[in-house]
Amino acid sequence: MEKPNTMEDSELRKQLTVLKEELEELQIEKNFVLGQTGLHVSSSKVAQQAREYEEDTIRLQGLIAEIEGKIKTKV
Repeated sequence: MEKPNTMEDSELRKQLTVLKEELEELQIEKNFVLGQTGLHVSSSKVAQQAREYEEDTIRLQGLIAEIEGKIKTKV
């Protein structure tokens, strides 16, 4: 991914759309995987997956906030 500082407004908006879609897909996957009740998985594995989902969520939210800030400053 190109740095938001060097991207044009249209590129920023496209990247913002992609990141929001990724975040939505991640949340759907997280709910599906962690919401499984019929699987027998160790609690440490579930906790590890939950941490990984949380880290990915925070990363995507940070990128979204950064790009939204860049769009606002260009307007």
